[in-house]
Amino acid sequence: MKFIVNDEYGHTGGDIVIKAFSHILKAFFEQHDGYSFRWGGEEFLCILPYTTEIDATKFAQNILDYVNSIELPWKNLKIKFATSCGISIFKDEDIDYHQIIQRTDEAIYYVKYSSKNSVHFQK
Repeated sequence: MKFIVNDEYGHTGGDIVIKAFSHILKAFFEQHDGYSFRWGGEEFLCILPYTTEIDATKFAQNILDYVNSIELPWKNLKIKFATSCGISIFKDEDIDYHQIIQRTDEAIYYVKYSSKNSVHFQK
């Protein structure tokens, strides 16, 4: 069964999740000199300069684990939500940011349509 926050809690509940998730990302990325911002809808783009594949994957897994451990209070309810992380790194042959965005998109779609609530690195 597919769980979608907006379907279960309405758009107000969905907005609470988006805001909470953005604060979580901000806290994680500020500690590592990285950046995160909303890319569109419920997608966020995150940048960790000078990070290896292994470290980026561990970092994303830490975010995923944290998100899985929390519940957001809302009205008389607790909202539990999950996330999926698609990861890639810049390659020497990349001409500009479009190549890494493409690989990262492929990674996130792989996660969304296969395992969900997990991390996938796209080479």
